[in-house]
Amino acid sequence: MCYNVGMRYLALFALAICLTACAGEPKVYAVIQERAYTPSEFRFASQHKVIPTIISGNPFPMPDRQVHGDILAAMQPANWWFSQAFTPRTRFSDAPADRDTSVYRVYISIDDSETADPETYCMPSTGTSPEKTPGNRITARMAFCRDRMLLSTSHGTVDDIDGSTHPRFQAMMTRMTMALFPQRKDDGDCRPLTRRQSC
Repeated sequence: MCYNVGMRYLALFALAICLTACAGEPKVYAVIQERAYTPSEFRFASQHKVIPTIISGNPFPMPDRQVHGDILAAMQPANWWFSQAFTPRTRFSDAPADRDTSVYRVYISIDDSETADPETYCMPSTGTSPEKTPGNRITARMAFCRDRMLLSTSHGTVDDIDGSTHPRFQAMMTRMTMALFPQRKDDGDCRPLTRRQSC
């Protein structure tokens, strides 16, 4: 009897640790455009190529260059931490010299509006990020585009982040990048503008 009670308390203690550790973890959602996105096109776009990346917004009291550099660092395939059927040999770059190297782009908007028009996803955002205070939620959107055609998107939210090097912000940007490029079109409900949670 004492053994069973002890095991029960041990299980409750382990559950409490898990819930505490998971609290505040980023939430990431992905949407693919059923008639536009194909995994093979992403493979073609990424193999041994640079994918130009345009980042808009900065919710932190840090220089844009530092924040955008931290976002790009988190996106790189070297950080994709679980096995993929295909891991691209690519590099995400916002260097001006790389912007004309491909018809493909990734557009990122930090503190993106949930009511943003999908027609605008494949163009740089002109909005500014509001000043953040501790406890505020940070939201982000990524869009993978061919010219002005939207192929896929991912959305992420995370709370209580004080800078772009915070592990949970970095984890959100990595997971959003992975979610942006699903390797199977039949993985879940992939109808246009249907959300699929990836967390």
